Amino acid sequence: MTGRYLAVYGKTGPGRGFGELDRLVTEGPYSCMRHPMHFFLAWLPLAVALLLASPGAVLVALLEAALVLALAVTLDERESIARFGDEYLAYRRRVPAFNPSPHCLAKALGPRPPKHSREPRR
Repeated sequence: MTGRYLAVYGKTGPGRGFGELDRLVTEGPYSCMRHPMHFFLAWLPLAVALLLASPGAVLVALLEAALVLALAVTLDERESIARFGDEYLAYRRRVPAFNPSPHCLAKALGPRPPKHSREPRR
């Protein structure tokens, strides 16, 4: 669902592929967490490890989650600052990288956004 928010709100015109965002997305789960997609993807291996009930797999999954979250902040933040500049720096001051609060998780797991943004494009 977070990808849908990027597709709907991150592009000011048609013809841009995924990852070719030209607008900073701050709607939906991005209003309370800068990296919701990375947050959820980092924990997927832990879910699998718990299903396997293997202590070794759980340990590896926890280490993997920490590494993915650290890389998300390091690499994605650098790219976002280069792409959006001061706008992203202000957003970074307001919104944490990861937010496991129930309110924020509800936004991330809630209804999908519309197929097209209702707000005027810049």
